[in-house]
Amino acid sequence: MDTKEGGWTEQHEEKALLADIIKTKLIENAPIMKEYFGLNISSEGKLESLPLLLENDTPNLGKLPIYLLKLATEIDWECEEKCFKNFCQQTSEFYAAMPNIENVGKEQHFRTEHVLSSN
Repeated sequence: MDTKEGGWTEQHEEKALLADIIKTKLIENAPIMKEYFGLNISSEGKLESLPLLLENDTPNLGKLPIYLLKLATEIDWECEEKCFKNFCQQTSEFYAAMPNIENVGKEQHFRTEHVLSSN
């Protein structure tokens, strides 16, 4: 939450409280994420699986905390159409996030930029 992407500032509530709110939101919506997207979060709030977009393609796990934060805060869970669109957008951004573009082959970069990130 301390990162720019996390959006937390000292004006917000305590981090532990926010973490509990985020965990609760993810657990509440775990059945939807598991059934439709293959993202499994246990009833204790433990991440058990991520969506599989492309075989042998692993996202930048350094971005996992921000991804989970965005799933809890940027998804409209009340409207099915918006939920699916928002979830897919956040997942696409998570998979497209790269640690260092210079270390990634041209084919991988093209696939990430043009296939996973397209709306």
